[in-house]
Amino acid sequence: MFDSYKDRLRKMEAKLAYLTDMQREQLALVQLQKLLPDDYYAALSSWSIAPYEVLHICNEIDMAPRRSVVEFGTGFSTICMGVLLSRQDSGAQLIAVENDETWYRSMLQKVEQLGLADWVKLVHAPLTDTDGMAANGHERWYDKKVLEPVLRESAPIDLVVVDGPFGQSAPYARKPAIPFLKNFLADDFAIFLDDYQRAQEKEIAAAWSQELGVKVKDFRRYAMLSTPGSFDSEPFAYPEF
Repeated sequence: MFDSYKDRLRKMEAKLAYLTDMQREQLALVQLQKLLPDDYYAALSSWSIAPYEVLHICNEIDMAPRRSVVEFGTGFSTICMGVLLSRQDSGAQLIAVENDETWYRSMLQKVEQLGLADWVKLVHAPLTDTDGMAANGHERWYDKKVLEPVLRESAPIDLVVVDGPFGQSAPYARKPAIPFLKNFLADDFAIFLDDYQRAQEKEIAAAWSQELGVKVKDFRRYAMLSTPGSFDSEPFAYPEF
C-alpha cells in the first residue's frame, strides 16, 4: 500500500511540474508576441526552441546587452531576436546558420517580409566532414569554409545560441560549435544550448564548461554558460511549489 501512495505522489508531482512548465511557456509566449506584427503567424513545432528559452535569449540581448549574436539552427527564435535587434537599432547583428537549404530559403523569405535584412544575416552552411573536429565519433558539422569569413567579420561574438545541427542526426552533433567558435568569442559572453534534457547535450555542456572555464546553469530544457558578472537575465516566472 505504501508503494501505491508513493506512486500516486510521483504522478501528482509530475503533473504539477508539467502545469508549471506550461504556465511558464504561456507567459513567455504572451511577452514574445509583443515583438511580432499583429497579423504575423509564428510557426512553432516540437523542433522549435521553447518560448521561455527564446524570452531568456531576448532578455540577454537587451540586458547585457549583446551586440554580436550567432545562432546555429533557425526558426521562431531567429525572428524574435531579429525584431528585437531592429527595434534597438544599436548596430547589433544576428548571424543565423542553417544547413537545410529548403528551410534556409523559407527563413530568408520571412526575414525579407519582416524587413529584418539589416539585422539578420542568414547563412546557408551545409554539413560536411569535420576535418579534425570529430566529436565522440561524429564526423560532420557546418562547412567551416563558409562560416569562417562570416564569423571573422562578426567577431568578437558575445552571444551564441546552439540549436543545430539537428541533435538526432548523429551522436554529439552540436559539440564542435564551441571548439570552433572559441577564438571568435568576446571576453564577456553567453552561450545557450537547447535540448539540455538529453544525456548527450549534458556531456556537451560539461565539455564546453571545462574548455571555457565557466559554469553550466541548468534550466532543464536548455543550459546557459556565461562569464562571471553578467546580469541575471532569466525571465520572470511564478515560483514552483
